[in-house]
Amino acid sequence: GDRGDAGVMVKSIEISNSSFSYNDAQANEKLSLQINKITTGTLGTRRAVPVEIDLEMDSSRIGQYELKGKGNLTVDEKFSYINAPDLQLTLTPMQHPEQQITISGNIGLDQERKQFIMRDFEITSPNGSSVEGELQAADYSSKPQVEGKLKINSLSIGSLAKAFGADASGLPETISGNMVINTAGDTININPLSIKAAGGSIDGNLAVKTPIDKVTYSGSFKIAPLNPGKLMRELGMEAPQVSSDEALSNLAGGFSFSGDMDHVQLKPLNIKLDTSSINGDVRITRFDNPHFAFNLAVDKINVDHYLPPTSADDKKESAAATEAKAAKTIAGLRLDGSITIASLHASGLSLSNFKADILSAGGETRLSPLSAGLYGGSYNGNIVLR
Repeated sequence: GDRGDAGVMVKSIEISNSSFSYNDAQANEKLSLQINKITTGTLGTRRAVPVEIDLEMDSSRIGQYELKGKGNLTVDEKFSYINAPDLQLTLTPMQHPEQQITISGNIGLDQERKQFIMRDFEITSPNGSSVEGELQAADYSSKPQVEGKLKINSLSIGSLAKAFGADASGLPETISGNMVINTAGDTININPLSIKAAGGSIDGNLAVKTPIDKVTYSGSFKIAPLNPGKLMRELGMEAPQVSSDEALSNLAGGFSFSGDMDHVQLKPLNIKLDTSSINGDVRITRFDNPHFAFNLAVDKINVDHYLPPTSADDKKESAAATEAKAAKTIAGLRLDGSITIASLHASGLSLSNFKADILSAGGETRLSPLSAGLYGGSYNGNIVLR
């Protein structure tokens, strides 16, 4: 009692060669836990206790994992306060042991004050990639107030997701970057946000508002030259087949954006795609069946470079069949906007000062009015594609 400890003290605990299993027949899920070894030092209230663990878990849902770790753990008699100032954990997916990750840092939880803190933490993988920084959250039971800094160094996020049984689609294979996170009320701010992928980088800021009725977001990004075709493949998307090696090889520029779960608007949009400069604004609504509204100005573009490569069979097709294919592709899009192109090359034709209002819906696309300069002459009229 003189030392302020609880009435009962335990010099040490050791558990070894024990196992537990859980079988949920209704959910068709099985879980087993093998305790190779758990040891502790002297247990007492608010006393730092050395702890070592060696566990194996086998889940029918997420696979087999090995967890080893050690550190000094401090808890109170209600287990409402937990602190591990020197935690070291190693997590190994048994199916992919090469993707083993190591976690270290100072982790604390105070449930009475609703506070959670991670300081000087670092997550590393065998190839040298890592995530390091600090995070702290207050009042996490209602509206969390989160502050933190993260530094990402060549993280193989796609490979890690696959190794730990997660869906890797839509994730880049490798990313690096820095971010500062801060929340205030219903708003989550990430500023600055810097991501490196596909040989280039994206820098900017993001603000997400999370009221109960509707989530909204806004921000801006600046893109240093990257390869858009490579980025699409890293994100698990199928990159378009193009006729020229120069097509979809370089993307740079910047844009501001705002939106919610139903739409996003890019305004202003100022990017350089390959040799073309594109300026204006774009609005996309209903992501499940996208509708594109736009107002764009392009200095020059060779559309033929972005068409699929021509095969021997394609060359045998008549011009009418080729035009019908193009019309079907365009008519499948939902478009509503205007575009001006100072210099346009398409289907072997060179046009200047191309201007058109485009409306595509219901399997029909109208370019009306349309005007363009053509080999010293001019064209004014409209085109309908069905």
